[in-house]
Amino acid sequence: MQLWVLLTYAYLVGSAFAGCAGSVLEIRFQEPAGLRRPYVSPDRLARSLSLTLAAGPYLLLAELKLARESGKISRVNALCGLAFASGWTLASGIILVELMALLAKLFH
Repeated sequence: MQLWVLLTYAYLVGSAFAGCAGSVLEIRFQEPAGLRRPYVSPDRLARSLSLTLAAGPYLLLAELKLARESGKISRVNALCGLAFASGWTLASGIILVELMALLAKLFH
């Protein structure tokens, strides 16, 4: 049972982080979120990778929503994208929780 609590906590941390990062990016660039310019650009690879690492699940879900509303992807493909975004959120949350635990140990 403790594993489920930790996984849920990590998922919620990843979700909050991606949501906050995505919202900050939307405010900064004054553009709807998505995996396209100005968020992702081959001209600025390091920036694109860092933005995608921070707000990737948020950006992916925004793209899925737009594609589903316009009828460009099927429901099954949208659900696969949702599953991928959920896994990405969990992985980001695990990394963030581990990083915070490491920093707490370092400064304690």
